[in-house]
Formats: sequence, C-alpha cells, structure tokens
Amino acid sequence: MLLEHGVPERLQNLRNICITSGYQSLPSHDGESYFLRFAFGVVSPSTRSFSLLKFRGSYSIVETIASYPAMQNILYLDISDVKLQLTEVIELIQILPNLEYLCYSCGGLGSSLGRVLYKEMPHILHAKYYPLSMRLKCCGINTFKRTPTRSIAVTAMVLAILCPRLTFAKVPSYLITTYNSAIENAIRDEPYLEHSDRLESLLN
Repeated sequence: MLLEHGVPERLQNLRNICITSGYQSLPSHDGESYFLRFAFGVVSPSTRSFSLLKFRGSYSIVETIASYPAMQNILYLDISDVKLQLTEVIELIQILPNLEYLCYSCGGLGSSLGRVLYKEMPHILHAKYYPLSMRLKCCGINTFKRTPTRSIAVTAMVLAILCPRLTFAKVPSYLITTYNSAIENAIRDEPYLEHSDRLESLLN
C-alpha cells in the first residue's frame, strides 16, 4: 500500500494526536483516507505530538490507525469531530493498548448493538471484552445533536465497566443535565447498580 514503507518507524515516538475539522461529517472517500495516510507519512521520527486541523470528512480513522502498528504507543487521541459508534470505539481502544485519554464524537451504539437491550449490554460486552483497557483514564464525549443522550450515557457507562481505570467522562455543557439524569436513573437498577460506585464518578 502506498506510503506504508518506513512509516511505522516514523511513528514510534508519536504520543499525542489531535484531528479536528469544525465541519459536519461528510461521506467518506478514498481521497480523505489517503490524505490522512500522507500526513502520517511525513511525520518526523522525533515527533511526539501531531495536529491536523480543518480536515473535512468522515473517514475510517479506526482502519487507518490500525494499519500502523507503531500507533500502539499513542497516549492521547483527540478526534472530537469524528463520529464513532460504541462498537468502533471498542475496536479503537483495542488497537491502542496504551491510550490514556480519548476524545471523540458519539455516533450511537452501532447496528450490532441496536438490537441489544440496555440492561443486557453490560453483561454481554463485559463477557466479551473485559478488561478492554487497563490504561484508559479519561474520555471526552462530543456529540452531534441527533444522538440520543441516553446512548451517550450508556456509552460512557459501558466504557467505564470495561476499562477499570476510566473514572471521568466529559460531555458538552448543554448535555450535562440530561446526561447526569440518564446515569442516575440507570445506576438505580441492575446491571448498572453493581457498578454504581464507579459509575457515579462519570457524573459531570
């Protein structure tokens, strides 16, 4: 694949990535994915922080990052304008085992989880993925207005259940009241009740 040769070595010292656009997501196409690969391809071997601003489009950030094994060293990833479903977030965390901070835009739970009841989700995902990460501590969850607040709250709670060290999730200020209410209501009953001590730390 173009630009692959020599790129992994260039990324070994990279620890922080920030990719923002300021635009609503557009349909992805090969040009956007290529541009991101090109940007990674010109990173200096000594670079530790990388910012890509005003990058338009909804591209497959998960697949792009997964194609570079050296990206496993990333500690901080801010892709707050990139909409990811919970299933994609789980996949992203799996390929970034050292990640401590993640900021992204919540795109819901994902089609494969859309048929799973909210109360069944923690048990199903815990059995399949726990522990998802022993390093992730903080998650910033941005959102597009069409994403239900309940989905955002469930996403935060599921990630906290799967990642033992995750104790803080930040949401936009205009969502705080409904987000907090969704979490407070959820932890009154099982299966979230058994994790209530940790999940209360997600309140903003």
